[in-house]
Amino acid sequence: MNKGEFGSYGAIGDSRGFDREPGFGITGGGYGQPGYQGSGTSEISETVEQCTNNIIKINSNSSALEKTLRQIGTSSDTPALRTRIHNTQQATNSIVNKTARFMKDLANMARGATRQQKFQVDRLKSDFESTVKGYSSVQKKVADN
Repeated sequence: MNKGEFGSYGAIGDSRGFDREPGFGITGGGYGQPGYQGSGTSEISETVEQCTNNIIKINSNSSALEKTLRQIGTSSDTPALRTRIHNTQQATNSIVNKTARFMKDLANMARGATRQQKFQVDRLKSDFESTVKGYSSVQKKVADN
């Protein structure tokens, strides 16, 4: 069955050419953000998305640091490796600080938000705290080497 095969009533997409996935709103497009829900509070949505992306970056950098830490004290331990560790830490520290500022902004925005958005912000805060705790643990390992 092709998209729109049954006319406007049978079309899966909407008139703007976006596809709908059950339970996930409109995919693709919308303020240039994939999966944008169009809730009317785009500032909260954009900040939540930025924080989510930053949390992913922090976790990724933490994993990369742990992997490179295993190379310290081996034949792969070079000044370039130490520089890469240092640069990754600096970049991650910057992301953590930026995300902490975003989280403060979100806390202020959430005062007038919907119940669902408040829940989303609370969940994000918890995820961020957990991520920072894990990254802090990795930083201690780096400092010990």
